[in-house]
Amino acid sequence: MLTRRVYSIVKAGPTPKSFYSVSGNVRPHYDGLPSDFTAASIVALGERATLGSHTYHVVNRHDDGISMDDFV
Repeated sequence: MLTRRVYSIVKAGPTPKSFYSVSGNVRPHYDGLPSDFTAASIVALGERATLGSHTYHVVNRHDDGISMDDFV
C-alpha cells in the first residue's frame, strides 16, 4: 500500500508542503507496519486464541517521527 501511494504521488507531480494539518505538540506519524511483521503477528496471535472472539488493532503507535512527509 505504501509503495503504491508513493508511486501515485510521484506520478501526480507536485506535492503539498505537508500531508498533515498538525496543531499543538502532535507530530505527524505514519501508522503503517511491514506486511511480514503484520502477517507473523496475526499467525502468532491466532494460534493462541482458542476460545471466544478477540480484537487486535494493527497500527504502529511508536513515536518514531516517520510520516508521509518523510517518505515523499
